[in-house]
Amino acid sequence: MHAGQDLGSIEEATRQFVDARPKLFGIAYRVLGSTVEAEDVL
Repeated sequence: MHAGQDLGSIEEATRQFVDARPKLFGIAYRVLGSTVEAEDVL
């Protein structure tokens, strides 16, 4: 694997995280009960 493939993988992982972030934040907030702590987890 060369650097171009690594960059594509990172970009894809970043896109997937950004897409899932609202749902992940909601879960973290419900578990932790704090906006600040939920942001820290994400």
